[in-house]
Amino acid sequence: MQTTYDHGGKNSWLHNTGPSGCLPESISKSKDDSDLDPYGCVMTLNNGAKELNARLSAVCDELNSELEDAIVVDNDIYSIKYDLIANYSNYGE
Repeated sequence: MQTTYDHGGKNSWLHNTGPSGCLPESISKSKDDSDLDPYGCVMTLNNGAKELNARLSAVCDELNSELEDAIVVDNDIYSIKYDLIANYSNYGE
């Protein structure tokens, strides 16, 4: 980010990670059914993704306060994708 800023990039849009515990590969490799949430996603992987996203959001906040005239937006892709999985019937079949 600093290099981009130093070269004139003042506005950035960063996507966080999606619910990796909902990927078919993650679910198929899960050995413990008690680690699945009500939608069949692996909770430990999703908890890790949420932790990473929280840290990314904090970094974006820091950059916004440290870089003069910069706007760094953290996009919450996790919530969007998880909502599609959890509430798929709201979006059509």
